[in-house]
Formats: sequence, structure tokens, C-alpha cells
Amino acid sequence: MARILVIDDSPTVALSMSRLLMDDGHVVETVDTVSELPGYLSTMRPDLILLDLRMPSLPGVEWAAFMRRVQQRRLSLIIHSGLPWQEMEAAAQQVGAVGIIPKGASSDAARCIINSALRRTARALG
Repeated sequence: MARILVIDDSPTVALSMSRLLMDDGHVVETVDTVSELPGYLSTMRPDLILLDLRMPSLPGVEWAAFMRRVQQRRLSLIIHSGLPWQEMEAAAQQVGAVGIIPKGASSDAARCIINSALRRTARALG
């Protein structure tokens, strides 16, 4: 299965998304501060990153820009947020996200979006 990084400042949301992903057999890791990210990305290669847009330390769009600066290879991002759909779409386009999961989406909907993103990423890598 896939290695998925969950970036969310809410321990509750991070735990619920992690459980959902682990139930599907994925390896899940989390970071909740920007200071942890360079060390994580220097040693780990996630197949997919689930990124919250609203975080107090650094907005998700800025996290994505930071990740792209410190990481040499292409990152597959899914936006995960409670923002209005239009704001999530704009942010997803800005950061080059491969999907959007609204907070509160059903487990089935989240799985569908994640699995679709993983398939696209696998095809792109070849």
C-alpha cells in the first residue's frame, strides 16, 4: 500500500484520517509543525500528502510552497479543509493538488478521492 503523510493541527482530525487510512492498509505518518517537515521529507518519501489548509502556525498553501522548496521530487497533495468549496478549489489549483476532501466528508468519499489520487500518482511515476 501507500505511505501517506497527514498534516493537520487538529489531533482529532489527524487521528481519524490516520485510522481511516490505516484500516485500508496504508502506512500513515503525521507532522503538525512546520519545523518537523524538512527532517521528515529528508528521510521519508510519502506517496501522498493530506494537507489541512487552516493551521495557526502556517496556512496550508504556505506549507505546500515550503514543501515544494525543500523537496526535489514531485509531491502529490490532497487538500483537506472545512473552507468553502470555492476557496478549496482555488487553493488546490494554487498548490497543484490532485484532489480535495472536504472535512466532514464520508469515509467512502474520502477513500474514493485518496485511491483515485494514488492511482494517478502511480501512473505518472510509471
